Amino acid sequence: MVQDAVFSKFPILHTKRLTLREPRLDDVNDVFAIKSDPIVTTGYCTEPYSEIDQARNWIRSLMDGYAKGESIMWFITPTNDDKVIGDCVLWHLDFQSASGELGYELNRDYWGKGLASEAASEVVKFGFSEMGLNRIEADPFYNNDSSSKLLDKLGFKLEGRLRQTLLFRGYYYDELWYGLLKEEWNTKSRQ
Repeated sequence: MVQDAVFSKFPILHTKRLTLREPRLDDVNDVFAIKSDPIVTTGYCTEPYSEIDQARNWIRSLMDGYAKGESIMWFITPTNDDKVIGDCVLWHLDFQSASGELGYELNRDYWGKGLASEAASEVVKFGFSEMGLNRIEADPFYNNDSSSKLLDKLGFKLEGRLRQTLLFRGYYYDELWYGLLKEEWNTKSRQ
């Protein structure tokens, strides 16, 4: 079964500039640098971390999610450096329906270089080719233009807008719903 193979040994992915690898507890300082940045976390309507233990507990939850076969979170590192500069995840996995959800975040120092789309592209490819997924979804908030542009670049289709789904800092935010089918990805990859 595909699910057993994927969750028996953590799959390390490589792109031209990046290595996507398993989370480790010794990454806590790099993770805290990302998750404590209010500019980064506001993009997905979450308060920044204020204590390093929050980052350590989050890493443990990622490791636990992988051990249970519920999600795969890759930490993004430059090819020649082990510093964690972001993450990319396939989660909310439903192997019966062959679907999952894509998520990503990147240290602000690395924005605008195409690294998030490079990592996400490799994760989407893995989801379709190695995990047997038929559909991958993503749901950025309406105000996150960078995320919407990344999804457009990867070939995701905007399928809807859920109005005022999240209350954050006194305001209600809309959520956009994107989807990408395996056949669409295969067609785009051949072009």
